Amino acid sequence: DTPHLRKLTLKKNPVSPAWLSRIHAATSLNRYPPKLKATLPIILDNDPTLTTLDLRGGEGMGKEPGRGYFDNTAAGIISEALQRNHTVTKLDLSNNHIGPEG
Repeated sequence: DTPHLRKLTLKKNPVSPAWLSRIHAATSLNRYPPKLKATLPIILDNDPTLTTLDLRGGEGMGKEPGRGYFDNTAAGIISEALQRNHTVTKLDLSNNHIGPEG
C-alpha cells in the first residue's frame, strides 16, 4: 500500500510508455481487494503450497459495491506475477470484469 502517496508527477523524466503502464498497475493495486494484495507475494515467492488460485469475482470481496471484481489492470498484474510462478496449476478468474485486453 501507499497510504501517503496522493500525487505522482513524472514531468521531465524520460519514462517509456511501458514503464508508465507498470507504474499505473502498481499504483492501481491499492484499490483492489485485500485478497489480491495478500496473494501477490505468495505467487511471486513460488510458495509450493499454492497450486490453485481462486480469484473469482463477486460480492464480499470488497466493502464497496463494485469492488468485488477485477478488471483488465488487475488481470495484467496477476499475469505478470504468474509468469514468474511455477507452482500454480489452476486459476479461476470467473465473474470478473476482464475484457479482451486483460
